[in-house]
Amino acid sequence: MTYNTLFRVNAGAKDGLGHLMRCLALAQRMQSQGMSSHFWVNPEALALCESRADWVGALYPIDKHLTELAELAKIAEFCQRQQIHAIVVDGYHFTQGYRKALKSLGLVVLCFDDTNSTGQLWADIIINGAGNAAKLGYEHSNPNATLCLGESYRVMRSEFSTSQTSPFAQRDELLVTLGGSDPLGLTLPLLRSLEQSGFNGKLTVVTGAANQQVEQISDFAQDSSLCIQHLHDCQAMAKQMQQARLTIAAAGGSQFELQACGCPCVLIVVADNQLNATLEAVNQDWCCWYDCRALATPEATQRLIDQLVAQVHVLWSSELNLQQWHQNALNTADVDGAQRVLNTLLKALADA
Repeated sequence: MTYNTLFRVNAGAKDGLGHLMRCLALAQRMQSQGMSSHFWVNPEALALCESRADWVGALYPIDKHLTELAELAKIAEFCQRQQIHAIVVDGYHFTQGYRKALKSLGLVVLCFDDTNSTGQLWADIIINGAGNAAKLGYEHSNPNATLCLGESYRVMRSEFSTSQTSPFAQRDELLVTLGGSDPLGLTLPLLRSLEQSGFNGKLTVVTGAANQQVEQISDFAQDSSLCIQHLHDCQAMAKQMQQARLTIAAAGGSQFELQACGCPCVLIVVADNQLNATLEAVNQDWCCWYDCRALATPEATQRLIDQLVAQVHVLWSSELNLQQWHQNALNTADVDGAQRVLNTLLKALADA
């Protein structure tokens, strides 16, 4: 039997791209097994999806002026018309009432979550790939759900689950990649600090599709004394990560991809939902981290960035430490999470 799945997810400058990317990763695995995916997304996300060479699934933009009730009514009608069997929900703006209404449709509901801090999720299956997810109390807040928790349920796009990792000795770049939107605008001041500190290695900076400072970063890259390459909306991140001797990265879902590619990292936490997975990554000893969640002034931001850059210089010259971080990342990575989630879904559908 061919199953059809509806994904409800947003992306953009405010929401970032992490929710969308892990939904895409699951859709890619579904497609590999003959399943169909339908994405209901906000208008900003629509353009981002259409720009991707690796996109799978039909796209449907949601009118941003729709009320919650009107949206739910449209989804209910769509699910009946398209014979949808399962719904995947990913995002923190969905209310408990919205999630409960989706559950009332009688379909199998999957929910991606990171913190278990938004009340009952009203899902049949809950996915949280953080190492400490089993300690967050999902069995109490969602006692009837099947729980896909921990590192073995990290969902990654196909380019990371099938790629070969390059040897550390062949890596010679500092990679800067602060997520799909870089909501705090840290990329540009970070590059300026690297330049002022005299960093003299090869540098690649990747700006995500929803980054609001692309032109300024491009201008800086052209005029800078740094040996710098700027890539915008890169469609082959696994290849870029495997050239990195050290990476400065946003601590979102991409940290699992970096781990799979054996990348020693300096992770930057900008949101509470990134903290649990980041602390677990530090405990696995393949990265360090900086907390940017409570930077109240430009001066405080600059001080933290300068501290981070000083740490980068220390790490860059520490060959043995970077080699050990590289090996620790590979030893603790697990790239089969998407298949495990899909297996759980298929069992739920068969039992429904």
